[in-house]
Amino acid sequence: MDVNTRLGMLVSSETISEDVASVMRKIVHRLDNNWRISLSEGNGGCIVTHLAMALMRSEKPVKLVEDAVKRMMGRRTAVALANTRMRKLHVYAGAEHLHTAQQPTVIDFGGLNRKNKRGE
Repeated sequence: MDVNTRLGMLVSSETISEDVASVMRKIVHRLDNNWRISLSEGNGGCIVTHLAMALMRSEKPVKLVEDAVKRMMGRRTAVALANTRMRKLHVYAGAEHLHTAQQPTVIDFGGLNRKNKRGE
């Protein structure tokens, strides 16, 4: 069974929503096209399913991101440094945040240099 069939079964049984399934299909498509990683039943189809179900269960996207960043920090030797960095981390759901000085803008790197264009 391929990943799309598996995601279709999860949507039909109302385990995940169609939005989560479409995001997971985009991820699988990007893995296949950009990095030549094809996910089949034997090599990662279950991982995609579990990730889709975790995204569906996650009612707190901020906590999901904070936990992911915390797991990327050093475990044994740099615990104090990791704790300091985690205290400075501020994650907000959505585009609204308290830091008015930080106004992110989109930078078109492809327009700045022709070597920064992908696929050409």
